[in-house]
Amino acid sequence: MIKSYDNPTFRRMRARSRRDMKVIEPILKRYGIPSDFKYVPIIESAMSPSTTSPRGAAGYWQFMPETARSLGLTVDETVDERNNLVKSTHAACKYLRRLHRQLGSWTLVAAAYNAGPTRIQRRMDEQGKEDYYDLRLNPETTKYVFKLVAVKEWFTNPTRCLEWTDDTVFARVAEIDRLQKVFEEASQKVIAEADFGSY
Repeated sequence: MIKSYDNPTFRRMRARSRRDMKVIEPILKRYGIPSDFKYVPIIESAMSPSTTSPRGAAGYWQFMPETARSLGLTVDETVDERNNLVKSTHAACKYLRRLHRQLGSWTLVAAAYNAGPTRIQRRMDEQGKEDYYDLRLNPETTKYVFKLVAVKEWFTNPTRCLEWTDDTVFARVAEIDRLQKVFEEASQKVIAEADFGSY
């Protein structure tokens, strides 16, 4: 059990993220994107522009090269704008807005950011469901909305999280799945209170 949230790794992560969120928040607002989506880069990249996945996703928002280019970012041998916080956040907002036009729900948008819109739409069609909470999705995608809530709680109410988590969670944001255990019994009301869940 962690005794204090004055943990060096946690403190550095929060400081970096709070700084970057000052850039992200007004861009989200400009595009009409719910503010809780500012936590997506923490889940995706630990708010690090140098993060690259084995499949080739990169940057703060972890765009694949073809997706990034379709959103107006330059990705070539000399320039990779996925690593530019301002430009990649504008691109992310365009993408999130596109997903919302397609799916009609911000919770479904969060799920689609993880699994891809084609897969989410296919599951909706196969199951005849239009509500995120009624869909049967793979475990990783099912957890994604809970991850956003967990990260928000982690940043806005760290002392409460101390009751539930230990040093390893704070030390490795990339393994934030462990925070899911905290929220497994959370009701839909808790999710609905999150900014993206009220749309």
